[in-house]
Amino acid sequence: NAGTVPLYWGDTACVNSFFNRDAFINVQDFTTTDTLAEHVINVWRDPQKLQRYLDAPIFAPGDLFHEYRKIYTEYAPWQRPAYDALLEAFPDRRPSS
Repeated sequence: NAGTVPLYWGDTACVNSFFNRDAFINVQDFTTTDTLAEHVINVWRDPQKLQRYLDAPIFAPGDLFHEYRKIYTEYAPWQRPAYDALLEAFPDRRPSS
């Protein structure tokens, strides 16, 4: 939404369950920082490559907020502020229940 391409460095399984991998660059997909940097520079210099990231839906298919709610209530109650911030930022994704 900010017109940027996030660089993600963290738990790949977790991020892929919530966010569309076509909407961000996962640092863990690269074997070296040089190949990562080369990819980022190529995306920045090629408007078509950049636009593909910007046009990709942010979220993975499915009920993101329902799944996130299960995680914070069952496993990590300290994540409640992040969940609330997501609901505020994306009210159209609010769960029906």
